[in-house]
Amino acid sequence: MERVLRPSLDYIAAIRRDPAVLRYNIQYPYDDGSGVYSSMDSRNEIIFRMLGINDKFAQTKLYYDFRDDLIKGEIRNLKKGHVLVNGNYSTLMGNGMEMLMASIGRFDGQSVIGVGNIHSKRFGYGQTLLASRSPHVTVGNVLLVKNVDCPAYDTYFNMTTEIVCINAIGENIQQRLNGCDYDSDTMLITDDALLIEVAKRNYDTFLVPTNMTTSVKTERRYTQGDKADLDVKTSVNKIGEIINLSQQLNSLMWDRLSRGATVESCMELYYDICKLAVLSNVEIDRAKREFVINSSTEINLLKKKYKLSDDGKTVKPQFFKMITTENGFELSDNVRYKMFNTSMDYLQKIISRFNFREGRECKRRVIPFMEMVKEPETSYARQGYYYTQRDRIINVIRAAKEEKRRLFDGYDTMSTEEKENVWRRVGDIKADCIAEVEKMSTSPATMYLVLKDLDCPDNRDVSRFVFEVLFGRPDEAFFQMILDSKEDVYTLQECEDGDINLYGFKFRKITLLEAANFAQPM
Repeated sequence: MERVLRPSLDYIAAIRRDPAVLRYNIQYPYDDGSGVYSSMDSRNEIIFRMLGINDKFAQTKLYYDFRDDLIKGEIRNLKKGHVLVNGNYSTLMGNGMEMLMASIGRFDGQSVIGVGNIHSKRFGYGQTLLASRSPHVTVGNVLLVKNVDCPAYDTYFNMTTEIVCINAIGENIQQRLNGCDYDSDTMLITDDALLIEVAKRNYDTFLVPTNMTTSVKTERRYTQGDKADLDVKTSVNKIGEIINLSQQLNSLMWDRLSRGATVESCMELYYDICKLAVLSNVEIDRAKREFVINSSTEINLLKKKYKLSDDGKTVKPQFFKMITTENGFELSDNVRYKMFNTSMDYLQKIISRFNFREGRECKRRVIPFMEMVKEPETSYARQGYYYTQRDRIINVIRAAKEEKRRLFDGYDTMSTEEKENVWRRVGDIKADCIAEVEKMSTSPATMYLVLKDLDCPDNRDVSRFVFEVLFGRPDEAFFQMILDSKEDVYTLQECEDGDINLYGFKFRKITLLEAANFAQPM
């Protein structure tokens, strides 16, 4: 798991360390600066503009807050198991060539690409590849295949790197892929050497879950009665509960195996997980077919069988705690979380350790925002006026900020309609504040003093809102003062001889202007 996560953790560390990597991550476009004269409605829009003006901005608190929020989002994604690997999600084409040949009476019953093979233009031919479809319920849903050249497909079909040709003649690929069909289903394909190596270890040990249940195809008509009947029968879908329980039992199986249990002793548990794989097919197909199986009964029997606790509580892997809170649910008193020897719990542990280590290594000096701009020449006789205007602007903004704060008193207990009204009123308050500041007679000197005063401890409570107000009004003198600080800023460009390595690809630093020119068609 350390090896799987290392490229992602290195990338996050690079975002934290280098503004050029952050610009590349958000695909920052080149901007000649003229856009800065238009008013900006949000803090993120302000930050996006400033990212393209001056590299010193990357040393301000506004930038650090934005960067840290971005990294928190990346970390949250990783904790959910969303780990980048080389590959893509390709749309399945099942025996397309054979269907074409059958349409002209030339199909001989044989597969064009052969058993155990796929045809994908995304990867090199002759490679062993790993594939998996969502929902991936258990180890029996892992697919190892060889990618083969097939000129017939390239000749008669409009193949792209996002389409994969697969074969179901003489092999159980549709069961391997947990009941896939060809109505735009996709599967993840990767050539990651580590994942392929691990997939091979138990590939032939665990059988493929196969749906042998009986069902009755339901004939329906486009009537109000049939639509209502379908709504009732599909209103309670158990697919989420099934997948969650399967991952709980998978974690238990790997935990037992890691502690010395034999594969044979875990087979009963594996077969129960396979039942959940079949149940997932049943739930997905309920809109088309009627089954005699009661999914709720089967789920409850398995939950009771694997309660795993003497005190009456259900024991779940530690990562379920994170998933529960991330999805906005409250933790149950009837569940006890513990660390399992399973991949997702390893992942949580590694990422938590990374947060602590990387946070200490990347401390940087924070500069006041006003260091980005040149102090304008001012008349000594009018200095008092400039200071008075500064205080008026900050006081108006502070009053608006306080009015916004009062609106959120008791927000958590409000109805949806009341919350919507709060946010409408917040927008009105901001607009009124911008209009009031716009009425004031301001100058570059006044704006400079406002920016300078933002880093005063007494004004930290309103500093972000001050930015939103100042950038939200079309004041040419203020924007010109910002634009006067413009200098070259950098992003990344992929190249063969680059000195920066991210996810196995090499990059070099170039200016945004160079990147824009490079992207222009010749």
